This record gives sequence, structure tokens and C-alpha cells, in this order.
Amino acid sequence: MPFLITDEQVASVLTWDLSLDAARETFREQAAGRVVLTDPRVRRLLFSDTGRGYRLKGAALTGIGVAGLRASRTVILNSWPDMGFLGVVEERTAYAHRVGAVTAVALESLGREGFDSVCMFGAGRLAHSSLEALSHRYSLGQVTVLSRRASSRENLASLFRERGLNVRAGSDPEAAVRSADLVITMTNADEVLVRDEWVTESTVVVSTGGGQEIDFDLLERAGGLFVDDLEGCLESGDLCRAREEGRYRPEWVHGTLARLLAEPQAHSWRGPTIFIPRGMAVMDIMQAHRVVQQIR
Repeated sequence: MPFLITDEQVASVLTWDLSLDAARETFREQAAGRVVLTDPRVRRLLFSDTGRGYRLKGAALTGIGVAGLRASRTVILNSWPDMGFLGVVEERTAYAHRVGAVTAVALESLGREGFDSVCMFGAGRLAHSSLEALSHRYSLGQVTVLSRRASSRENLASLFRERGLNVRAGSDPEAAVRSADLVITMTNADEVLVRDEWVTESTVVVSTGGGQEIDFDLLERAGGLFVDDLEGCLESGDLCRAREEGRYRPEWVHGTLARLLAEPQAHSWRGPTIFIPRGMAVMDIMQAHRVVQQIR
């Protein structure tokens, strides 16, 4: 393979079908016990007191024979287990695809082919990518986009309306959540966006942020709460904030998304469903590996 695969090359071969298949394969490998994550999950290397540096996350797909390190918008690929160098893949486009694909694939565990009403918190690049992934995989009814800036949510809504989707910019979070059967938080916020009293027993909530986006009472009430990697979720995001404030209880978490996809429980739980995919490095590595296979 080339020493460096640029973001332009990635964008030329990275389809939604490829990203969705990469996410599915990663979950299958995780469920089968063929994924090894680094310890610790994340390592931050800072340049003195500048606040700048590297955020490193690594993993190995032992069944496929690939390992990798995600660092500053690049994925360094190695062969496993000898750790021979394979190359570097730039990841700006791939990262956005991966975030959207993981959300869409996690929802496959519910056995649904569509959602009547979707509430999306966030209007940035990742929210855009997630809506693309969802619209590629599912039939979507009304989609309401919420964000701090009116211009951002209207721009995103307008873009998807031009593509034929029923997307509107919203300004009332409570009304949007109460009417939704799927709520997704795709923001940098560290504040409660989704309150327990707004969520019905049948609502599905997907939380992806690094701060608190979900009411702790809702986490406790969830009939089914599933994570991609518990240790990673306890380092940042809703569960991390709950633990810092003494609210977290291990029994809140009912299992991993990988296990749920491998052994669907056909909604054997009662109460709201919450998915928390914080993002494992192995997802980025699998997708980079798939891109390499396309370019070779």
C-alpha cells in the first residue's frame, strides 16, 4: 500500500455501504472476543503547558491481523501480531463516516427499518454525517434538528430538505423529544439536553458526546442501556459524569452493543432504550483497513 493515503483518496472510495459493513464487522469481531484495546484506552501527550498535543487510542483486530493507532486525524496501521508498519490513513472524512455508521448499525439491533420521528441535537459535521448514515439505512419520517445557533440548524435542515428528506429546524427541545421515537445527541455540550420526564417508555436515545447530555434519572430508568466499551464510557460522557457525581451504578448498564447485535433480545426489556457509543479506536482501524483494501 502507499505510505500515506490522503483524505482525498479516502473520500473517493469511502461509500456508506463500506462504512456500515466495517461497523458491522467490528461489532462481530468484538462479540467474538477478537478485539484487543490498549490499556489505558486513551493516552494524552501534551507539549508542556500549551494545552496542545496528541490524543492516542489504539486497538488490534486479532482475527483479521491488523492493529492500529489513531492520533490527530490519522490512523497508523500495523500488521498483527508482529506490528510491521503498513501505512498511514488520513481520517477527517473517515471519522465522520465512522461516527454515523456506528450509530446506524447499533440501531439495527432493534430490528426496525425506519423511525417516524427523529430528534437530532447538533448541527455540525458529525450530525450531518449521522443524518446521512441514518437516511441511507432507514426510512425516516419527520426529523427535527436542534442546536444553539439558529443559522446552523436551519442550514442543516435546508440541505437535507433539498435531498428530499422531511427535516426542519426546531427551537423547542421538550416538544421535539416528546414527539420523537429516536433521539440522538451529537454535540460538544456538557449540559442536560434530554430530560427524563420528556422521554416515553418506547423512546430510543443515542448519546455520543463527551460531557453529560442525558439526565441521570433517565440513565437509571432505562430498560436497556448498552455501550460500545464500558471502560471508555466511564472515562468520558454521561456515565463518566454520573460516576464523578456519585450517581453511577454498575447495574445501569445491561451489556455491550456488540453482544446485543450478536444476540438480539427482541426488546425483552421494558422502558426507554439508551445506546452510548463513545467511539472505540478499533472502529477507526477497521474502516481504515477497509479503505486500504479498496485502494490497493
